[in-house]
Parts: sequence; structure tokens; C-alpha cells
Amino acid sequence: MKKIGIMVMVLCLSGTAMLSANGGSQSGSGGSLGGQVTLKFWTDMAGERNLEYFRAYEKTHPNIKLEISVYEAQDYKTQSRLALVSGTKPDVWQTNTGTFLDQFIEAGGCMDITGNINQYGWDKRLGSSLDVGKRNGKLYAIPNGGFFTWQALYANKDFFRKNNIPYPKTVDEMISAAKQIRAAGMQPIAFGNKDGWPGQIILGDYMAQIADADFADKLNSGVYHWDNRPEVKTAFETLAKLAQGGAFVDGYATSDMNTSGIQTWLAGKAAFLYVGTWFYGEDTQKDLDFEVETIPLPLINASTKLKSIQLYPDPCIFVDKDTKYKKEALDFLDYLVQQEWYEVYADQAKCLTPHPEANKKLDAPAWLKSEPIMSQMNLPMFNYWTTQFPMAVEETLANNIKMVFEGSVTADQALRNIEQEHARNR
Repeated sequence: MKKIGIMVMVLCLSGTAMLSANGGSQSGSGGSLGGQVTLKFWTDMAGERNLEYFRAYEKTHPNIKLEISVYEAQDYKTQSRLALVSGTKPDVWQTNTGTFLDQFIEAGGCMDITGNINQYGWDKRLGSSLDVGKRNGKLYAIPNGGFFTWQALYANKDFFRKNNIPYPKTVDEMISAAKQIRAAGMQPIAFGNKDGWPGQIILGDYMAQIADADFADKLNSGVYHWDNRPEVKTAFETLAKLAQGGAFVDGYATSDMNTSGIQTWLAGKAAFLYVGTWFYGEDTQKDLDFEVETIPLPLINASTKLKSIQLYPDPCIFVDKDTKYKKEALDFLDYLVQQEWYEVYADQAKCLTPHPEANKKLDAPAWLKSEPIMSQMNLPMFNYWTTQFPMAVEETLANNIKMVFEGSVTADQALRNIEQEHARNR
């Protein structure tokens, strides 16, 4: 990688942008010159406000020079894998949580920072959100991106008020409401499962209603098996009931969530939208012509109580275990998880973050900062069920959810199929 004296330049090389801030001619990770320390930081968080925040660190830490490499998202994954193999690693890394983080931990790219939690007060600042960076009780990374929860439906309040249709609280009530919604000239839940991943997420949301946050970990370790756990069977049967009961919009199986699924709701053709809170930043930076109200995702039954929360804080930050400058790297990591950073990120992405105080300052509509969303933040957390398992298992999971939706296999058969694949990948 080329470094350019005092100037800050962006070089586009094979889709990669590298920004070198005051980077002298150094060699090796964290090479030093004249008593100063050069820290290498790799990220795919582009955006001028992000870069300004990163560079500001040097102003208050004159002994630190930052060499910041900013990659396009897909290229970053490739470059990171190459660095793990070659050993040409930065001091501080960024990646996504879930299986993306797992590859860094398994390849020895993450420092165990469990012993630094109290020193920096991360637990007091970020609470249970630290769970997504933990493996086997040890903390390896800290989420410093957005919190994008699901476990909710966004309702066209005007439609429900006009037609006097009550909001459903359970799955059975949702199926009954779907009939009323259709009779009133609307489609029920806007949802698009063409690519398979939305089905995995709604499965994860129903698992959150009946299972502890470590359920997927136990499936991965073999403590649990897909074909002999009543919780996962119940969740699969719930998906089948919703699909076959007409709760989703017509054509959901061949509709894309990001375009036709969301747009169906925005256009006033569906009464509900099921999607993660990230959609606000991408698709609703305009005035809707109807009032929105957030309700909890209908429960499996009246006695069900939400036990955990499925969310995806993206990205996360960690220190390389082989860095020559442990203290300096940890101090910089701590800077990247300060309240001010989360305020910058939340304002750009229009999303909630792991920092409660930053969330209070978010300029967002009431339906995004509503009780059904905010109340989830105090529950034990786990990552999306799109990133919990080995890739081959994820693909098998997505395909079998599709078949359960369409009724071509039973829940029992789907679970046997998934367990068979998982047994080969544990």
C-alpha cells in the first residue's frame, strides 16, 4: 500500500480506496518514527463525516499517526481474508458481526479484550450489546454501527382506523386480520422472500419469542439438534401457519424485499410492513401520505413472551492480537465507541445504535423510536439467523424455509434436512 507524506489522498486500486492520514514511510504493523506510533486501521465505513471523526483522533493524540485504509464493502472482505493468511494485518480492524467476525476470531485476528471491559467502562456505556462480540464468554469485538431490529410490524394507521380493524397480537389474530384486510381492499403484510434471507430473519424473530439468545450457538456446537428441539419446530410451524393462512402479500415468494416488498407498503397497497429498522434510512427520506404506527410482531400465542432480541449491529471494531501497540490500539478502539461516534453514525444512517444516550438524540419519527422497538434493547441479544451458521447450513435453512412456506415439505422434514447438512459442517 502506498503512503503519501502529510497529504491525505484517496487512491482507487481494484475497487479499493485507501486513505493515508499523515502516514510517513513506515514498515510493519504500527511502525514507529521519532517516538511516534503509526496505527493501521482498516474499515469499509466510507463517508466524509466518518473520516473526519477518525482523523480528529490525531489532534488530541499527537504521538499517534493513523494510516486508515477505506475499502468498498465486498473488496474489504477479500482483502481481509488475504491479510489474515499473509500476516500483513492492521492494528485495528472493522468487520460485520456474526459469521464475518467468527472468521477473524478463528484465524487469530482478534485480541481477547475481556479484561479491558472495566478499564474502559464499555459495559456501563453499551450494556448487553457487547454480547454480539462475545464468543465462549470472551469479548473480541465491540459493535460500533447501527442497531437494526425487526420483531415489529409497521402499520398504515389510517387504513386500520378507517376500517375499524384491530391490530393483531397473536399469529391467529394476524390470520383473522388478514382476511379483514383483504376484504377492505388491501394486502396484509408486505414481505418479499425471493432471496431467502427474509425468511431466515422471521424464523429468528419467532425463535426470539420462545428461545434463549444462545440457542443458535448450541445448534452449532451440537448440544442441540434441529430435528429434536421443540422450539425450532414450533417456529417453523408458525411460519407455515402465517404463509398458508394468507398473512403475507400475494407473490411474496417471488418478490424482493428491498424493492417490491417495501415499495408495496410505501405505495399504500399493504397494511403492514415487516422489515428491519434499516429501511427508514434507505427508503423513507420522504413524507409518507399516511400515518405510521409500530406494533409488536404478533406472538406465537397469547402466553408467549419475548425472551431475546435478534439484531445486527453492523459493523464491529476489534484489535489485532498481534499488534505491537496494544495500549495505543485499545485507546483508539475506545475512541471509536464513544457516544460522539454513535451520534455521528446514527445521524447519517438514521438508525438506533448500541449507545442509549446517542439514541435519545436521534432525529427520527416516533414510529422508529417507539416502545415496541426500544423495549427490545434491554433483552439478551443474538445475531440474525442469516449469519449464525456455516454457509452451507444457511443455504439449506433458506431453501427449507421456502419449502415450508409453500407447503411442499413439513416442518419435521425441513428440520431433518437442515440437521443432516449441519452434521456435516459442525
